[in-house]
Amino acid sequence: TCANRFAKELTPACMHWADFEMLWLSAHAIRESKDGCGLIFASFSHPLRAAANVVGVTALALDIDGKQAKPPAFDDAIQRLESLGVLAGAWTTYQHKADVPRYRLLVPLSEPMPPMALPYALQALADALGLSAFMDSACKDPARLFYAPSCPESGASEARVWCRLDAQALSPH
Repeated sequence: TCANRFAKELTPACMHWADFEMLWLSAHAIRESKDGCGLIFASFSHPLRAAANVVGVTALALDIDGKQAKPPAFDDAIQRLESLGVLAGAWTTYQHKADVPRYRLLVPLSEPMPPMALPYALQALADALGLSAFMDSACKDPARLFYAPSCPESGASEARVWCRLDAQALSPH
């Protein structure tokens, strides 16, 4: 984890998927600004957030923001994710609105994957979900920070989280 988008120092954490769900995917934090605790799904050679320090990617995280076109609704994306039959999680972002969907989709890996494979794996996942046109290409950075679920008080009624616990992690092979 990282304190915020400006922090370069990491606080390493390794946990089982059920623990991750309880800690991060149980509810949105209500905040006045978007910036806050960030999640990075990788292991590092040094506790500094930089792509050059990533030695393994531990999950595939898609940033669905619809900068080019309106993405499918959150519930539709969840149905697509469920159809893969793997462990997965999802949350709406700070700027999510029902008419302007923005969310993160997360698929943990059964073992770390080399960082150079990340762009190809993310593209394959986005293609399998039919979400390639809506994926922010910046999520292909292996040291990418994803904000933990949060929303403004005015967006609390539209904030959503989802987690699948009854499956296996995706194999990177």
